[in-house]
Amino acid sequence: MTARPLLACGIVPFGSLLQLAIVEQRLGAASGALDALTFEPGRAEAVRRELAVLAPAAVACGFRLPPPGPAAVGERLCDRQLAKVGIRPNPRLPAGAERDWVTAVADLARLEKGAEGARAGAGTAYRGFLCETVPDAVFARLLGARVPARRHPFGVRARIEALGHAAVRFRGGSPWDRRIEEIEAVACALCAFEALADNAIELGDRSEGVVVLPGREALAAFDQRALVPVVERLLLH
Repeated sequence: MTARPLLACGIVPFGSLLQLAIVEQRLGAASGALDALTFEPGRAEAVRRELAVLAPAAVACGFRLPPPGPAAVGERLCDRQLAKVGIRPNPRLPAGAERDWVTAVADLARLEKGAEGARAGAGTAYRGFLCETVPDAVFARLLGARVPARRHPFGVRARIEALGHAAVRFRGGSPWDRRIEEIEAVACALCAFEALADNAIELGDRSEGVVVLPGREALAAFDQRALVPVVERLLLH
């Protein structure tokens, strides 16, 4: 029986909608080579239906998940850890979308019941799971440096290059043809994939919510080198 390829999903906000992406092992390719696919953004209920079809899958959300217990007051430990290395943590859910997204998360959590599958090259069973990640922290972990703002052309390029370094190939078009939310959703899916492959770390305290990042090395300050060239700009009088 052929082992099932690892499958992981990433979700980020797209206004009041959600952007879903998946990454999976490239069939017939060397270990680590991944294919990425993105969906049209949609409402939480549509994303839930799609994930039910994909289950069991690892799912990483690029937005703040509700805490497992009573709502945490103030910053979480994982937020403070990210802030120390210059990464802004995920914001709280927008009030207008919170109800739908919380319902989506409740349904996603049921994916954790797991199902039979095969881990890459291992033949052991794995379970679907849900976690929170921070897209900019994922890109910084891949590049070893903080990325420029997503509104800057160099910020977009850095994010696309980071996925290229991780051997991610977009199916159905170039990454340059994608919205920035699609790029970020793929980064979240990559984080989920690495967590599924036991190549990730967990920040924070589980009682208030944690953030998962790819790579097993401890979180450290990122390189502050300028990724954006210095150009001449005139001063206003």
